[in-house]
Amino acid sequence: EKDDLEARFNEVNESAERASSQQSALQQELERTRKQANEALKAMDSDRQQLRSANNKLRDTIEDLRRSLEPKENALEALQLSVAEKEQAKAYYTV
Repeated sequence: EKDDLEARFNEVNESAERASSQQSALQQELERTRKQANEALKAMDSDRQQLRSANNKLRDTIEDLRRSLEPKENALEALQLSVAEKEQAKAYYTV
């Protein structure tokens, strides 16, 4: 009976050691996964900041282009108006 108890005790001990070892391995895997997730989040944050910066630069470029085109658009409108007036005057005098 003592041998049976000792054998059972050894089995329980071995089972506990395996469970402890497995828990340790799972804990290490969890820590690796957390570290990878944190690194991925940092990379995503860096990408987001770069995209925001690029987007702001593009907005500035678009605004600069709009400002530089505005006088040209105004000149074109004035020219079109002048041409229309000349055509109207020509039509008036040729009638």
